[in-house]
Amino acid sequence: MPAARISAKNDSPKWMQKGEYGASGVRNRVADKSGAAYSRMNIMPSPDEHPRDPLHGITLENILNQLVQRHGWGEMGRRIPIRSFQFNPSVKSSLTFLRKTPWARKKVEDWFIGEL
Repeated sequence: MPAARISAKNDSPKWMQKGEYGASGVRNRVADKSGAAYSRMNIMPSPDEHPRDPLHGITLENILNQLVQRHGWGEMGRRIPIRSFQFNPSVKSSLTFLRKTPWARKKVEDWFIGEL
């Protein structure tokens, strides 16, 4: 049986050979708010183009742990009446609920931002 022949030719479609697409076929160029294109892989937008997000770089777990340390589960269950804060509270069950429930996550994040 002959060995498999390795092709020296690039077998990817022509549109993927132009350099704008990564190995997964995802386009690497995006437009910022001003409409100027930049490459995701090479050039980061300047800090002026990032929204002023006070939660940037802070995980939900970090937020939850800080609120528990400052106020305790009792106060958290009183302010935001959800079962994962009131009955047998744990960080794991609370994170699961908050990740699936946008209104509850927003209340926790707003509370945290209010204390910054």
